[in-house]
Amino acid sequence: MKKKVLFFFLVLAIGMPTGISAAGKNELVVCSWGGIFQKAQREAYFDPFEKATGIKVIDVSPPRAAKVKAMVESKNVEWDIVYAASGIFGTCLRQGLVERVDYKYFDKKTLDELYPECKQPYAVGNFYFSISMAYNTTVYSRENHPRSWAEFWDVKRFPGPRTLHDASVAGAGQWEFALLADGVPMDKLYDNPDLERAFRKLKEIKPYVVKWWKEGQEGAQLLVDKEAVLGAPYDGRITKLRQEGAPVEVEFNQGCLYLEYMFIPKGAPNYENALKFMAFSSTAERQAHFGRIYPNGPANRKAFDLVPAEQARLMCSHPDNKKRMFLYGEDWMAKNMEKVIERWNKWILEK
Repeated sequence: MKKKVLFFFLVLAIGMPTGISAAGKNELVVCSWGGIFQKAQREAYFDPFEKATGIKVIDVSPPRAAKVKAMVESKNVEWDIVYAASGIFGTCLRQGLVERVDYKYFDKKTLDELYPECKQPYAVGNFYFSISMAYNTTVYSRENHPRSWAEFWDVKRFPGPRTLHDASVAGAGQWEFALLADGVPMDKLYDNPDLERAFRKLKEIKPYVVKWWKEGQEGAQLLVDKEAVLGAPYDGRITKLRQEGAPVEVEFNQGCLYLEYMFIPKGAPNYENALKFMAFSSTAERQAHFGRIYPNGPANRKAFDLVPAEQARLMCSHPDNKKRMFLYGEDWMAKNMEKVIERWNKWILEK
């Protein structure tokens, strides 16, 4: 009873979320990433939500933090939900551009099934993706390939050209892998990390990296074309190509696991519809449907029970894979990304 009374007075004190307004309509505008990814979302989420609720889903692309900022500051918000990883979401959150999530729209069953880190105060994790080791299967096999970053760094035992992510894009991934290769435990990566130690280790592998990839498809295609035989691309790209018959495979051990969030811009005209959509797209059934047509990892653990076992094991957030990976250090990177990128840009020019 005391909690209900306290909630009542909090509502009086702070008012209802700014997204609830007379401007709301029987529609929902979702901003996502376009292409085949957004087509998969249309099939798995948007159309079924329209059918279930009668709320029309209008999807646009691409998400940009600057666009969210401009809309919020001009009080002309066009988007109700934005799909974005921690870079865009974190920027918008720090600038006060995001509505709080009201979890009363979620049923208890769904909330219990979501991985804990997906239930954020200002966002809901919708799926996982990773940057993980991968290899060309005409050169290395499931029985004989690097299974740790220390082995990836061992160019005598595992020879051949490599490809790694250009950290000037987001500052993440490569320095963590270097520290793992140098013996730092996964659960200690973001405990006051020694960046100079990381860049000294990166220097060892630098001569064997034929390309520091920037675009997602580029990292995977280098392995397909055998320009590199070992690399660290997005796992979903590799899985998709493998399903199409390409000679590539993923090794999830010590991979970097990222969350893609759904968040609501402050002042979104259809706040309540957005919450209904978040709850709908977090169910095991919807997440399993999406996972069957696009190889990202569900945020709902029960979704794996609804996906063929062989396919489920290829998803980065499958429990057997997730426990062997580390979560991208969002909090540490939010405070240190500029420093990491500055150090990377200096290091990449060094001989």
